[in-house]
Amino acid sequence: MQLIRKAASVAAVMAFLASGIAHSAQPPPLPIEPTGIVETLPKDYPEHWFLVHDASFFHMSDGKLYVIDAQAETLAEQVKGFVNVVLMGNILQSARRNEIYATETFHARGTRGQRMDVVTIWDQETLSPLGEVVWPEPKRFMGMPQRYAMLLLDNDRFLAVANFSPATSVTLIDLDSRKIVNEIPTPGCTFTYPTGPLGFSSLCADGRFMSTELAKTAVSKSKRARRHFSALMIRPSMSVPPSSTTWRISRHWPDWFIPLMSAVAWPGWERPGTWCRKRSARRNGVQAGSP
Repeated sequence: MQLIRKAASVAAVMAFLASGIAHSAQPPPLPIEPTGIVETLPKDYPEHWFLVHDASFFHMSDGKLYVIDAQAETLAEQVKGFVNVVLMGNILQSARRNEIYATETFHARGTRGQRMDVVTIWDQETLSPLGEVVWPEPKRFMGMPQRYAMLLLDNDRFLAVANFSPATSVTLIDLDSRKIVNEIPTPGCTFTYPTGPLGFSSLCADGRFMSTELAKTAVSKSKRARRHFSALMIRPSMSVPPSSTTWRISRHWPDWFIPLMSAVAWPGWERPGTWCRKRSARRNGVQAGSP
């Protein structure tokens, strides 16, 4: 018994000594890092920077919009910053105003409660919110992000935002005053495809377009094209070539080409289609080159 007690005492002493040695061998504590340092981005983004929208399909209340440097070598260098985009929002950038716009939806109790729809205005230099425009009643389009759910008009003075409640309309925001100035009904027609210098067209369920032309006061007058597009009845793909003045509707064949500068979306001509013949989730994309 005495031998057991002596062995236990020796073991305790050895453990104590070992802990002291280990403690003395630890490196010195790290210096305290300075806090309160806020970095900013260039006011005008370089051409190799672009925005990546993570809609967070399986956790929609935590969506993100990342600013990415495509020429950087490491992931840490590539990600320049991010902002939140809540509940399947849509995004649009105004390089002229150095702002980023995001439609978002919030609920009073996080995932439940009273719903509020807003357009959040972000400063692309600081990635801080500059303000927000609140919908009088929630109705903004909330689905898979779409390229033409928002559109800038009149040299980025107005922002047109598609609504779907399921009644369809377009809300017009004056970006100078950051106030809603008009809501334009587009019955049976959705989205805001660019048409003319101060207008947009909406794709209708009957295979036609409704074109809306605005005055400088944001008063609208709408015209619905009389001709049906057979291609529109089977989920078309639509593209605006960057160097072109037309946009293209394609789904197998024929292809339709609509003048961008015309006040009314009207079919220009058709030709056998060769683009987007395979089924794809990519809709409303950009096709390089001219038609």
